[in-house]
Amino acid sequence: MELAEASGASVRFAAMRPALGEPPFAGRSAAEGILDDAEAAAEASGIHLALCVCGLSTNRAELELVAAAKDRSLPVALVIDFAPGHRLSGVSAIPDLAFATNPLAAAAVEAEGLQCFVAGSAYLEQLSNDAAPPAMDAPAVRSEYKLAADAVLVPLFLAPDDMVPDAPTATVACLTHVAEAFATLKGEAELALVIRPHPRWELPTRDAVRQAVPRLAVPAVLDESPSAIDNKSLYKASYATLTLGSTVSVESMAYGTRSAFVQIGWDPSKIEAIMYTLPVPRLTSCEALLGFLAESLTLKRSGETDCCGPFDVEGCCGAAHRTWERLKGLCPSGATAAVAVAKEYVARSNAHDLDGCARMMTEDVEAYGAQGLDAVRAIMADFYSAHSGLHYACSGFRALSSAKERTADAARFVFLRTWTQVDGQSFKRKGVETLYFRDGLVVRIEVALLPEFSPEMSLDS
Repeated sequence: MELAEASGASVRFAAMRPALGEPPFAGRSAAEGILDDAEAAAEASGIHLALCVCGLSTNRAELELVAAAKDRSLPVALVIDFAPGHRLSGVSAIPDLAFATNPLAAAAVEAEGLQCFVAGSAYLEQLSNDAAPPAMDAPAVRSEYKLAADAVLVPLFLAPDDMVPDAPTATVACLTHVAEAFATLKGEAELALVIRPHPRWELPTRDAVRQAVPRLAVPAVLDESPSAIDNKSLYKASYATLTLGSTVSVESMAYGTRSAFVQIGWDPSKIEAIMYTLPVPRLTSCEALLGFLAESLTLKRSGETDCCGPFDVEGCCGAAHRTWERLKGLCPSGATAAVAVAKEYVARSNAHDLDGCARMMTEDVEAYGAQGLDAVRAIMADFYSAHSGLHYACSGFRALSSAKERTADAARFVFLRTWTQVDGQSFKRKGVETLYFRDGLVVRIEVALLPEFSPEMSLDS
């Protein structure tokens, strides 16, 4: 995890790339762990966790994270690159907002009952603005693959098995058609086919592809360890890229290398159900595939750089700014102040500064089973007298907003309360405390405790 300053923003955000696991997802405990890590990093940097933003993979792994964040009263935004398809079916925890890359995708998301904003793709905007040279130049890529110096590189990126019906047979059929097209063009150029498996391919497909590669119409490289060559270097070294239906195609196009979906020899209906919003050429016949490859050769040899077909990278310009402005709107205004007041209240409580705590409350405050400032202060004094060495270890501070307005009118945190009885026994009790504010003062305090405590000789258990 890393903490970064958002460009032009007044708050910071925690950027995470957690591994959510393969289906079935590890479950709620893994999602809780991700949020715990985010809160710990935020606390260490003197900020609080105010918002959860995540994508939506075809395996729906992020939905556990959405549910866990909603349980913690965190606003949630989903970034959806293409139509949701089945991915939002039966969702119980509803995100506050979704972001889509184009109006067609937004319409599909809104049809599922979610509020959606068309922002463009901040990710593709970043790629299109990436002027840094690739980690490996074209000769180095060809050398890594042990290809001839004049080889014309065209990689084929496979799809995950759960998106390809009868994946072993269908994948090999598609590979066969692509290799035959390469063989047809052999007189025009030394085409080199590099096959990049999807990380989620399964053993039957892997074994079928391994057996098929030596029998293809042209020599092919099966790259099962793609970490050796990053995608950017591969895109830049290629005349074109092919996928069975993937956002890899739009990444390639953003970098200036044309791409297409190959839909020959297999049933693409499952992928098309979510990818139909992406403006990528579809190759549905051998003739179309041959034409695409031949045109790619002509464009590349002519030095043509604007060869991305219908894809308009410029449509993503400003996407990051538009996205960030909407995200800030999800964060309760005054959130930092609300959390700061809650932390100050805890600090004064731990200092047993009851007068200081009282000064932070309204005259009609309601807390700890009492009503009114004098009554609340009295019950706090009795409680501290009965619990020697009372101390609160608190974490997970977050601001809460009202149901109708995005203004922070409460702060919540988790506490571990410890104290010592007169007989020397140590006790601990866990719970959640929520402070509600009016005009910056505490007007109500709610405490939710875990089940009955038990005496503990050690506080480490």
